[in-house]
Parts: sequence; C-alpha cells; structure tokens
Amino acid sequence: MKNLITKAICNILFSCILALSLLSCKDKGSSSIDPVSEQSVTEAGEPAGQPTSKSIGAEGGIMSSSDGNVQLTIPAGALAKATTITIQPVTNQLPGGIGHAYRFSPDGTQFAKPATLTFSYDKASIVSNDPEVIQVAFQDHERKWYLAAGAKADTLAGKVTVPMPHFSDWTAFQMNQLAAIDFEGGSQGPSYVELGGSMKLAVENPIFIVPIGVGDQQKEQLEIQAVKWSVLGGSGNGQVTPGVKDEIKEADYYRSTFTAPASYPPNNPVTIVAEVSFKSSPKKLILLKKILIGKDYFTGDFDGVAFKWQNLTCTRANNTLHVGGFNENPDQSLHIILSGVDFDNPARSYTFGTNAGKGAWSEFSDDYKGVGGWISAHNECKPGGIRVSDGAVRIANIDEVNGVKYVRGSLTGTFHNRQGACPAPLRSRKIKAEFRIKLTEVTIPQGG
Repeated sequence: MKNLITKAICNILFSCILALSLLSCKDKGSSSIDPVSEQSVTEAGEPAGQPTSKSIGAEGGIMSSSDGNVQLTIPAGALAKATTITIQPVTNQLPGGIGHAYRFSPDGTQFAKPATLTFSYDKASIVSNDPEVIQVAFQDHERKWYLAAGAKADTLAGKVTVPMPHFSDWTAFQMNQLAAIDFEGGSQGPSYVELGGSMKLAVENPIFIVPIGVGDQQKEQLEIQAVKWSVLGGSGNGQVTPGVKDEIKEADYYRSTFTAPASYPPNNPVTIVAEVSFKSSPKKLILLKKILIGKDYFTGDFDGVAFKWQNLTCTRANNTLHVGGFNENPDQSLHIILSGVDFDNPARSYTFGTNAGKGAWSEFSDDYKGVGGWISAHNECKPGGIRVSDGAVRIANIDEVNGVKYVRGSLTGTFHNRQGACPAPLRSRKIKAEFRIKLTEVTIPQGG
C-alpha cells in the first residue's frame, strides 16, 4: 500500500496581491486620442509559448493560439489574397493584463472587414463579474497601449470578444491598478494569514494606467468616491477595519486591515468584500477576494488520543483522490483514498467500501510495534466476511484561491485491526479527523 502513496509535503504558496478591478465606460462617438502618459507606454512582450501559423485566403477562416486561449475569426473578403497568419503568445506588460498578450503577424496587416478576436480567461483570476470591467487593448510599434473599441465580455463563459481591424500585440485586461498588501511583521514567511494575524489591503484609482483612448469624462467616472469593506459570513470569519485615505501622487489610496480570527473560521478561505462607489456614476461595483486563514492541517482523534500530522499530501489522479498525513516516522500516518470522485461537484459524503478501489478506504497507523495499521475494511476470518467501517469521508468543498485548489473535508468511523492471525478477533477503535490541504494533480502513465 505504501508504494501507492505519494508522501509529499504540501506547502502553501499564496500570492499576496489584491487586484481590485474598477468600472470602465466606452467612448462610443469620439475618435480623439488622449495625450500619451508614461503609464500608457510599456516594453513589448517577449515570446512566452509556441507560435501557431495558418494560411487564410479571401474566403476567410478560423485559427487559435497554441494555448487555446485566443481564437481569431477572419470573415470572407477581409483579406485580398492568401496570407500566412501567425499568433505568438508573449509576456503581458500591460498593468491589469489577463494571462498572456498575443502578437499577430504579419505586423500591420489591415482588414477590409474587421476580424473577430475572442479571449478566453480564467474566471478565478477576475475579482468582479461585471462585464464592463473586462476590456481589450492593443500596443502599437511605439509601445503605446490603446483601448480597443467594441469589446463585449461574457463573464459566465469567461470570454471577451472584440472587433479586430488590424494586427499588432493584443490583450484582454481588467480596468484596474494593483495595490500592495503588506503583512504586519513582514518576515512571516508564508503568505497566508496566521490565526489571529492581520494583513493590510488597499484599493487604488486606476486612472493612470488605463490605455490611451479613455477620455477625461470617462476618467471622472472611474474616480472612486468610497470603498465599504466587509467579511462575508460575519465576524466569525474575521474583521475588516477601514483605514485612512492617503493622497499618493494624484491617486486616491483606500486602505483597510483584515484581522483573522484566533481559531479556524466557519468558512476557510474567507471572502473579503469591497463595495466601490464612484464620484460621477451611480453604479456600484462589488469586488470579492478569498484569503486563506492558517496553515494547511490534518488533525483528529484516534481512540481518545489526539493527532496532528506534520507532513501533508493531497493528490488527484483521474477521478481518484488521495489525502495523506504523516510524521517524521512514516509508520505514523493516516491515509484516505476516495474513488469515483466527481471533481465538478465533489462536495458530498463517501461511505467506506470493502477495498481501496470502491468508495472510501482509509488506514491509520501509529507505530504499533509491528501490529500493523487500523483499516476501514478488515477480513473477519470467515469466507466472504469483511467488516466495513461505519461513518464516512466527507468533502466539504474544493476551494480555489489565486489559482490554487485546496480540499476541505472530514472523516468519522470505526477502524479495525487484528493482533495475530485468524482466528484472533478483530479489535475496533473510533476515529475522527478534519483536513484542508493543497491539491496536486498527478498524471498516471498509460498502462500504469
């Protein structure tokens, strides 16, 4: 059994930046261009993936980027002759850029009819479901970024589509400016919030990083009036204390301090809510951010004796989930195997089965001097006799925080052990456990 278990330590690597996206409005009638600002000019991106090429003629055609996140649709009549089109993913230099930017060539190609460009993005990377937050920009040969006209976002599908009149570097982006988050103490090491610890949050006006093409009136509509902070689910999940508004250059900087509860909260990760109102617009924007509280854990009680595993692992292989915890001595461990997990809807109870390939199966070991582990299904010394544990393993949820997934769940039941060969009787002990562990996906080779 041990050879089937990957004993890896799951460390939390949590990105400590709160990206708060703000409202944008399209200038539908103006062809004027605002003066260039430093924030509208960046370096060009560097290649960041495999290019794809395809010859498309006057009849039109469709092609996609190598990562599948961009689709280019060229209508019939847009090109006068067959042209080899190349899409190259590049590093994204635009503040607020989503994923990669993409370089389309031949550079400067103009279409008689606009092409259609569609970006697919990870919805977990967007902190608001307001479609006006998601826009598209392109960069010219002078490295200036311009707002592309006519972008339409589908936040349910995680897509934004825009007419494309010409080739250059293009990207989807959030109309936002990133504000730093500082952990008090600074030298904590891990980037989650300790139990009882605190972290500082900030929202900054975005008006100095929006691409060229956003006029003064639109900028006024982007100016923040106030930010109202709260924690979803109430004070049991922590508290947010609004800070002062500091003038930093010409941008309004709205701060708060989040204080985590002293014990693991009812909801973990917790969700911070920022309700943003604007000076020249009646619209309000609701922004959400998940924050992990405390380290990953796998704790419980076996036969009245508490345990707390120091080394944790949680791996997925196809539709099988393995959760494991062990101490310095690998013989001291608890392993759970769940078969047939629906990872699209994982939150349910899994009853114990007769073996490790059916339902839930688990083994607890605490170095019983060669006695062996306590398991959830054990032979009863009679033909066909298997004593299966009562209780179950419950997956409460698989939470995603900054693109990283964490499995939360619990275990209850009665495990069995035989001291000696049959006909020695089975011994039974009660067990319960709770866990939250970072999920790692593994690939099983063909035939493995």
